[in-house]
Amino acid sequence: MEEVCKLIENSKVLHPVAKAAQIDSRYWRDFLDVMRDYKAVLNESQFKSFLEKSQLDQYISLPQYVQFASEACVVDYIIRKYKDGFSYEPKYEGKKNPECSFKYNGRKVNVEVKTPDLMKRIEQENNDGVKIYCAERLPDKADVDKVSTFIGNRLGEKINSVDRLDNKLKDYLVSANKKFPKTGEEYFNILVIALDIIQDMDEWYSYIFGNTGVFTKASYVEEEYNNVDAILLTNIQHGHMTDDVMTDVNRWDLQNYVSLLFLNPQKEHTDGFGEYYFNYAVDIFGFCTRDFLVYQQELDRQSDPYSSYIDSETCSENERSIYNRKALYLNEKLVDMSIISEWCKKQGATS
Repeated sequence: MEEVCKLIENSKVLHPVAKAAQIDSRYWRDFLDVMRDYKAVLNESQFKSFLEKSQLDQYISLPQYVQFASEACVVDYIIRKYKDGFSYEPKYEGKKNPECSFKYNGRKVNVEVKTPDLMKRIEQENNDGVKIYCAERLPDKADVDKVSTFIGNRLGEKINSVDRLDNKLKDYLVSANKKFPKTGEEYFNILVIALDIIQDMDEWYSYIFGNTGVFTKASYVEEEYNNVDAILLTNIQHGHMTDDVMTDVNRWDLQNYVSLLFLNPQKEHTDGFGEYYFNYAVDIFGFCTRDFLVYQQELDRQSDPYSSYIDSETCSENERSIYNRKALYLNEKLVDMSIISEWCKKQGATS
């Protein structure tokens, strides 16, 4: 890793990695392991391009840095777990390309990583006073302003609006759609959304499955994004914010984060996507997704009067199997503002 160390030594700015290198922290040593993984599979030109993207010897803003770190975490996990048929920045549509692809149980899995800039949103959440957030998308932003004004007048104080970020998801879907190959039996295309805290994942889950969610029949996105087969929500950003990078945990290992992969339910019975998802893809990024779906299934069963029959001795194994499969992944998914947070509490996850 001589070239990496040289960049750090010659850096005239305090890059987050350089700061970690100065005290020889675990964050720095784990970063070097990621570099070794990359160098083992990339050619010279690709590795040079990757180093340039890291901006180790240049000023880099926090949003730019967490974007780089998030992409590096996801791709490094894939390099370590799925080297078979691994391809870095494969070309499908001219100059546009996803982060990487790999072969997995009969399909080529393509992965594109997006990392929203959350700095403005964090600032809004830290503002003093009463804050208002719209749990569902409103057709006109002016409606939000009207609600804020009305509440402010009643309370006699200023109301601070906390913006929804669902338009970012729309942009990511449209962008990824152009980078991915045409959806079908040969591929499984995954859009990764790297977020900060678990509550962010709750919110973005509602963008996917809430009213007018992007994986519902009433999607608010009018543009084409059919090439996106699944979305992975993960809290990678949390591990690379400046106040967290010196902890004694491998912040570069995707397995140390919460990562949940969701298939578009409307594709469950198309081109074998449902079978592939439940049999293979659900475990690509670890055990979290399967555990979360089981948790969701239990919540559905608690509110479904038919579940008592399923648990009875009179129910046949075939009926039980059909019900469990349906309950595991309903088109009408149970959506709650804190469903992922509640699941994490049961799992003992806190970040």
